[in-house]
Amino acid sequence: MTISAGARLGHYEIRSKLGEGGMGEVWRARDTRLNREVAIKVLPAALAKDAGRLRRFEQEAMAASALNHPSIVTIHEIGKTDAGRFIVMELVRGQTLRAVSKPCAIDLLVNVGSQIARALSATHAAGITHRDIKPDNVMLRDDGYVKVLDFGVARLVPQTATDEEAATLTYRTAPGALLGTLAYMSPEQARGLQVTSAADIFALGVVFYELATGRHPFKADSMIAVLHSIASQTPASPSRLNPEVPASLDALIMRMLEKDAALRPTAVEVSEALGEVSGVRSSDQLQRSIKPAVERHTVGREKERAELMSGFESALAGRGLLLCVAGEPGIGKTTLVEDFLAELAAEGRCTVARGR
Repeated sequence: MTISAGARLGHYEIRSKLGEGGMGEVWRARDTRLNREVAIKVLPAALAKDAGRLRRFEQEAMAASALNHPSIVTIHEIGKTDAGRFIVMELVRGQTLRAVSKPCAIDLLVNVGSQIARALSATHAAGITHRDIKPDNVMLRDDGYVKVLDFGVARLVPQTATDEEAATLTYRTAPGALLGTLAYMSPEQARGLQVTSAADIFALGVVFYELATGRHPFKADSMIAVLHSIASQTPASPSRLNPEVPASLDALIMRMLEKDAALRPTAVEVSEALGEVSGVRSSDQLQRSIKPAVERHTVGREKERAELMSGFESALAGRGLLLCVAGEPGIGKTTLVEDFLAELAAEGRCTVARGR
């Protein structure tokens, strides 16, 4: 059976094609029983030949639908037709992250990233791993809300090189669709090892990197080269490509791209870290907008302040200098330095750069 506009899948009336890729075609349709518009993904029959894999996919799809999370697309039904298995989902109006202009604003990255991280937190807590996080599977609605798509669909694709179907599985795919999936694989996936929730974090780190820099961290000319880069190469930090990336976000993305899955943060930690990035940016923006006279909080540190000022004057005179502020925890080292830098910045005497 060939799906086309005007066809019927049970009580669903097909309206128009929304897209297609290696995992099937997506159609806009009308639910004639409830009189609502839905999206229907028709899975190629070749992907559902393995009964065991299909059963696991259905279990995960049902589990994902039971989560009822605001950033996870709602699954209404799983059905079967001559054209293959199909999934009926809520129709999300907006654009995928693939269509978002890159590099995007840091505030947009933090907002979108936080929503995705919270969605993954819920699914990982339920024992579900997405396995195919990529820009094409994240929709940004017109009102700013995010919807993560295709939970469980990646179960249908062999994940290891030893899978008996890996060498023979063929299916129709849009140009670049397979490469697009490979480009977000974790090192353990590239090596054919066991996949855990940490693989989702790695893939999300790749998505963040692209949003922040406009470039893929492991870009290469072939699928083999991409896999090799993912498994063995360390990308340049995002802030090197985009100076607008704050140090805290830069560090978070690089942690998410760790080769060792055990060193990556959890989805909960990613969400918390993005919250801190947002808080720091809001604080910085507030300080810039108010721009009052600098209020000093350090008392009795005249000697140290004098040494810092001496170092600054040395730099102005063309003699570079590295100053290290040492001491026991809690004695006010950070406050001393931050107050000193804030004073210089407020006077317009320098540009302050932070990094690690």
